[in-house]
Amino acid sequence: MGLWLSLALVAGMHLTVYESDLAVVEESRVFSLNSGVQTLRIADLPNTLDPHTVSLSLPHAQVLALTYHRGLTDPQRWADQFVGHQVTAVLKDNEVVQGKLLQVAPNGLVLQTDRGVSVIPREHLLRLEGPSPAGPQVPLLEATVRADRAGTHHGLLTYHTAGISWQARYRAILNRSDRLDLQGFVWLSNRTDHTFEDASLALVSGQVRRVGPPVEFGALAPEARGVKALGAPAEMPFAEYHLYTVPGTHTLPAQADLQIPLWTVQGVPLRQEYRYTRGEQITWTLVFRVPDKPMPAGIVQVYQEHQEHAVLVGEARIPHTPAGDTLRLDLGNAFDLKAREALVEDQRVGGSLWQSTWQITLWNFKSEPCTVRVIRDVPRGYELVASHPVPPVRKRARQLEFRVEIPAHGKTVLTYTLQYRR
Repeated sequence: MGLWLSLALVAGMHLTVYESDLAVVEESRVFSLNSGVQTLRIADLPNTLDPHTVSLSLPHAQVLALTYHRGLTDPQRWADQFVGHQVTAVLKDNEVVQGKLLQVAPNGLVLQTDRGVSVIPREHLLRLEGPSPAGPQVPLLEATVRADRAGTHHGLLTYHTAGISWQARYRAILNRSDRLDLQGFVWLSNRTDHTFEDASLALVSGQVRRVGPPVEFGALAPEARGVKALGAPAEMPFAEYHLYTVPGTHTLPAQADLQIPLWTVQGVPLRQEYRYTRGEQITWTLVFRVPDKPMPAGIVQVYQEHQEHAVLVGEARIPHTPAGDTLRLDLGNAFDLKAREALVEDQRVGGSLWQSTWQITLWNFKSEPCTVRVIRDVPRGYELVASHPVPPVRKRARQLEFRVEIPAHGKTVLTYTLQYRR
C-alpha cells in the first residue's frame, strides 16, 4: 500500500459562510491514483477545520478510512509542511544533503542545494530534519482508498471550519430632515491561517441552530486587513433564512477582510423622534420603513451632510429585519433637550386605596418646537386616573405613552396620577 500522494490539486472551491463564525467548504480536488489500495495525503487545509465534519467523495474509488492529523511534528514522516524551508536530508548511507525543499514528489524529495537541484529518492532517505517544531504546523488528512483504475480522479472534499464569518454594515446619509440614502455592505472576514483561492461564495443570514457546543480553536492574532470591493450578491429566501449568492469567484486571503456591496436605496422617507424613559436624557431616534430588501443584523452608521462632507452623527445595532418592517435607530441623547422627573404626592385617599402624582418637566433649548414621546412603565395593579396637559396615546397594562409638545426655548410639565391599593 503506497503512502505518498502524487497529486491533490484544488480544481474548484465553494464557501457557504454564516454569520456565527462558521463556513462550509466544498473543494473539488484532482488526485492521481494507482489501481488498488493506497493512502492519499491531503494537505493545504485550515488549522481551524472541524475534523468531525470531513467528508471525501470519489466517484470511481472507495474511501476506506479517513485519518485527521491536527498538527504535524514528525519531519521524517511528514515533509509537506517544510516546502519552501531549509531542510537537512540524512540518507541511509549517512550522507547529508542540505538545501531548500522545493517539492515532495511521489518518489522522493526535490531540494535546491548549493550545487543545483537534487532529487533524493524516497528509498534512500533515512530522515528529514526541518525547521524547529515550534514553528508553524499544519493539519493533514490521510485517506485510505481503493481505486478501480489508475489515472486522474476527481473528488469532492467537504468540511466545516471556524474562523470565517460575515456581517452586514450600513451607511445612512441624512441629506434632508425627512429623507435618507441607505447603503448596505457585507464584511467577509477570514481569521484563519489559510487562503481560499478563487472560491465561489454564498452567505447565509439568520441564526442556524447547531447541536452541541462549538468546536474551540486557538485564537489567531489579527493582522493587516485587506479590503476589496466585489459585485453585489443576489438575495433569495432560503429555508427560514436568507441566502446571498456572490457573483464570480474571489480569493479570500488569510487574515483578511472583503467588502461586498449589498444594495443602495436613495430617498427613504423617515421621521425623527425624541423619547424619554428615565433620568434626565432624551433619546434621539430615526424611524423609517425598511426598503424592499431585507436587512441582516448589523451596525448602521448615520452621517449628515455638511458643506459637501459627511459627518458621523451616530451608530445603532439592528437585528435581522424583514423587508417592509419598521426600523428604529436610537442614535444617542439629544443635546438641546432635557427632562426631570419627581414624585410630588403620595397619599391615602380611602381605606387601602392610595394615590401618587408624578411630574416630568421637559425643556427644549432648540429654536423650533418639538414633540417628545414619554414612556412610563407602571407596576402591576396601578391605574391612571388623571394626566395633564395630554392624555396617553397608548395605555397598556404596565406601560403608558404620552406625546408632549414643547415650545421653542420653552418647557412643558407633564403631570399624571396613579391609584393603587396597599
